[in-house]
Amino acid sequence: QTRSIVSSVRCVQETAKKSILRKEIKALNYKLTNASPQAQKIIKKVLKQTKAKLAIIVKKEKVLKNHVKKVVKAVSYTHLRAHETSLHLVCRLLLEKKKK
Repeated sequence: QTRSIVSSVRCVQETAKKSILRKEIKALNYKLTNASPQAQKIIKKVLKQTKAKLAIIVKKEKVLKNHVKKVVKAVSYTHLRAHETSLHLVCRLLLEKKKK
């Protein structure tokens, strides 16, 4: 169970990194259109490196998602209720009352 939690956290982290890198790529592409020829060479190099990082993160994310899918399995509502503590019960009843 601990492994699945760690994998889930890593997966979220990789997704966040992916989002940041995509924004970086977008910004670099914008800068590329307005840059001098000399600056374009540098920007293209950085852009290539950033895209490579993104590709690695996408692969990591896929592996982690697959691991989480294998480890985490769905359980029935009855199973969840079987492990319900008195504190959970109070919270659930309050939430159900609030819905009405």
